[in-house]
Amino acid sequence: MSSVAPWRQYQRDVADHFKQLGFSVAVEEKIDGARGSHVVDVVARIEMCGVLVCWIVECKLWNRPVEKENVLTLYQIAQDVGADRAFLMSESGFQAGAVRSITNTNVTLASVEELSELSQLALAKLIIARLRKDIFTVRERLYPILWAIQDKPSDYLRGTYTIVVSLLAACMEMEMTFNRAAGNVYPVEYNADFTGTRLVTVNSEIELARLMSTDMAEVTDSVAKVEEDYRVKVAAYHG
Repeated sequence: MSSVAPWRQYQRDVADHFKQLGFSVAVEEKIDGARGSHVVDVVARIEMCGVLVCWIVECKLWNRPVEKENVLTLYQIAQDVGADRAFLMSESGFQAGAVRSITNTNVTLASVEELSELSQLALAKLIIARLRKDIFTVRERLYPILWAIQDKPSDYLRGTYTIVVSLLAACMEMEMTFNRAAGNVYPVEYNADFTGTRLVTVNSEIELARLMSTDMAEVTDSVAKVEEDYRVKVAAYHG
């Protein structure tokens, strides 16, 4: 028979879930916020696209539904410590006021059974938001090269121009796919090679985030290579 208190085992089970998603996890960690310090049941962190993401989790293994006041307290803690998302866990449900109070907040209410889908969905939304920013950044890096080549077209830059146009087309296709999927309308088709010859059917936001993350990593690598290629060619031409 386990000597671990049920409420503490509940914390550990929740922590283990986030570990399986790739987060580094701390249990009962003290976090300093803008207005004070808070001991949080579970703190989950992961680096995405060079940005550290922090989620906090409060576990309520009670024999009654969680009340609105508990939700508001967690929301305030999340705001104070700058958490990207907060989860409130309960196996006895939530009062109606508690459910209503999370509207337009970064708080998620869940049981352990619900946590897998809800946490993966929250992570997918976060990934997609990051990817949209990455698309903007890639365009900002590519447009100056595109405009410079257009203003002074030269044969030695023709190949570079073709690659830049292809990468911008990839960004456009990804953004259009995100827009088609907005409102959680699935399935959607994604033009995986940007030519229309390899259409992929995406059935969920989680699947979309996973697929786009891989493609965006390839695009970002290609942008770095084309920037270096452009710099070398221009330097050689003028040297």
